[in-house]
Amino acid sequence: MITSSQNPKIKLVRALSGRSKERREAGAFVVEGVRLVEEAVISNWGFQFALYDDSLSERGKSLI
Repeated sequence: MITSSQNPKIKLVRALSGRSKERREAGAFVVEGVRLVEEAVISNWGFQFALYDDSLSERGKSLI
C-alpha cells in the first residue's frame, strides 16, 4: 500500500506522465484505464508495476 506522495513509484509515474524526455530515457510510458491495460496485455507489452485502488472493477482485478 502506497501512502506517501514521495513514494518512488508515484514519482516515476508523474515524471513519465509529464515529460516525453523521461519516457524516452526510461523506455516506458503510463497506461491508464482497464481497456488500455487489456490492450497492453493482449499486445504482450511488459509491465514494471500496476497502481490501483479499492474501487477497481472486477474486470480490472482479473487483469492484476
